[in-house]
Amino acid sequence: MVEFFDKLRKGFDKGVTTVSVRSKEMLETTQLRTQVKTLQEERQRGLEELGSIVYTLHLQGKLNEGVERVQAKCGMVATLDQKIREKEAEIRQTHRKAQEALGGGELRILGECSCGTAIHEGTKFCRTCGRPVEELGTRAEGTQDPGAIRCPQCDALLAVTARFCGNCGARIGAESV
Repeated sequence: MVEFFDKLRKGFDKGVTTVSVRSKEMLETTQLRTQVKTLQEERQRGLEELGSIVYTLHLQGKLNEGVERVQAKCGMVATLDQKIREKEAEIRQTHRKAQEALGGGELRILGECSCGTAIHEGTKFCRTCGRPVEELGTRAEGTQDPGAIRCPQCDALLAVTARFCGNCGARIGAESV
């Protein structure tokens, strides 16, 4: 009976830790995604301003005279691009830290959801937008991830190193044929 309560307590403690870590991860990634969205909107405004500047200079026949203004605006857009990449790297780092805190080490990233969330090995649904992983068989760039395979039984997306399907339990590899 004591063993039962010890197992129950350990399970409860693990659940509380998991909820705590995942809540912190979600809060941090939501804040970072909001910052990315703000930077992307600012970038879009900068591109629109750049286009307006170039077009106005063209109409006035003064393109050569406005090179400094154009270069300054291009520099601003490039700076925003860099900030966006840094924030996206922070999001990936937040996911890695959460996984490490849960004792799972680093999970292999199979691809990326259209919402920008990394899809990790063993994931069935995007943790941000809820889209099933099966709908996300390709990376954001549109190329199939060489580190991903499909289960021959249920067609779930799996890491190339998987020996069993995390979705249906089917054996993967030479033994499954």
